[in-house]
Amino acid sequence: MNTKLEHKFPRVTLGADKLKTKLRRLKTQYSQFTELIQHAGVGWDEQTNTVKASPDIWDKFIKVL
Repeated sequence: MNTKLEHKFPRVTLGADKLKTKLRRLKTQYSQFTELIQHAGVGWDEQTNTVKASPDIWDKFIKVL
């Protein structure tokens, strides 16, 4: 797999392990994101591409962390 990647992207030094780690991290972040926006009072603003919630909701999340 590394040989195929090196052939297709000669100036990039990405190995299969690095890509697997990146994919795992992205899956974790996506899972956390979807869990966040499922809470009542939390939503996604398509115009600004940001998570929207009132200040009291954010305070509750911060206290949990």
